[in-house]
Amino acid sequence: MIPIEYISETGLVRKINEDSLKIESIGDYTVFFVADGIGGLEIGGESSRIAVETGSSYLRDSLENKTVSDKDLDSILISMFKEINKEIYKNGVNKNVSTGTGTTLTVVLLNKLSLVVAHIGDSRAYMIHGSSIIKLTSDHVVEDNSHVLSKSLGENVFINPDIYRYSIMYGDLVLVCSDGVHSVLNDDEILVCLKKHKDLKGCLNNLLEAVNKKGAPDNITAILAHNKPER
Repeated sequence: MIPIEYISETGLVRKINEDSLKIESIGDYTVFFVADGIGGLEIGGESSRIAVETGSSYLRDSLENKTVSDKDLDSILISMFKEINKEIYKNGVNKNVSTGTGTTLTVVLLNKLSLVVAHIGDSRAYMIHGSSIIKLTSDHVVEDNSHVLSKSLGENVFINPDIYRYSIMYGDLVLVCSDGVHSVLNDDEILVCLKKHKDLKGCLNNLLEAVNKKGAPDNITAILAHNKPER
């Protein structure tokens, strides 16, 4: 597997960590999941965990030992998000919780020089190419209120994820993070933290330190990968 590091911290204000992450090698892909539970309640953390575990299981069943076309992969990702949505909603109903059951989910599938992103919510994926940082996702937030999501998983009505395709070069970095990072640091500040490409853990420590210096009001989760040819 390519070099990958991650952090997931509670932050300086929240009492629990409602973020979840997962990193796996599935079929031809290195796959990253980041989910941020909604609501400030225990069930938000449950929702994010359901998202990454259900998604991981679904992709293993769908992609392991198989080669799929771009069209088939899109269909698999949409079906995966639909299954996750159902499981989260069902968990809320079983626990008689009508609000605060949702989660964001950003899934990145990396295969050598191609990158596929499937996304609902306001977690983000970035690509760092040379001295540039490129945002790969659009936040699903209410206009004029960046703290309120316009799309999330776990709702009664399912909304299809955004699916993006990108080319990526060897040497580029991929960052997937919750809004506890990007709501505190702007893109240029994130880029400064990630300048030591050969030390991914050091990069993430820089990121954590920078967020903490600004009060770390939310959970802080980030996955950082260096796209290098596997030996």
